[in-house]
Amino acid sequence: MSLIKSFAQKIPVTKANTGMQILEVATNLDVQDTLDIIDEIQYYSETSFLGRLYNRIVYGTPMSINS
Repeated sequence: MSLIKSFAQKIPVTKANTGMQILEVATNLDVQDTLDIIDEIQYYSETSFLGRLYNRIVYGTPMSINS
């Protein structure tokens, strides 16, 4: 008998696994602000320094998140 089988617990299909459920979702979560921040992080992580410098000169976008 393997170690995994000794700890396995059979749960009926109709019974919910309450240990893996989300208890509550914050009501004051600003989804658009969160998506904007994720977009900024993606831009700065996937764009090279020269690409950001070009965008700064041509379009006026900031070089880093802090600027």
